[in-house]
Amino acid sequence: MSWNYRVMHHKNKDCEYYGLHEVYYKGGKPWLWTTEPEIVGETLDELGWVLSMMLDDYQKSKNDVLEYTEPDPEDAA
Repeated sequence: MSWNYRVMHHKNKDCEYYGLHEVYYKGGKPWLWTTEPEIVGETLDELGWVLSMMLDDYQKSKNDVLEYTEPDPEDAA
């Protein structure tokens, strides 16, 4: 089984957008995909812009990685 990221078009009664999903293949054809997109844009161009910005931010921050911690619920108040 192989997989890659693929652009999928979403359309419902309230909105329309594009998302980047993980898609898994069986026999060379799309078989399964994630229900929620990794990245979203209202247009294909916006989706590309978000990806470009993410890559740029990755390049800038890969030498200054933040340590993940769970947020303190009291900080939200």
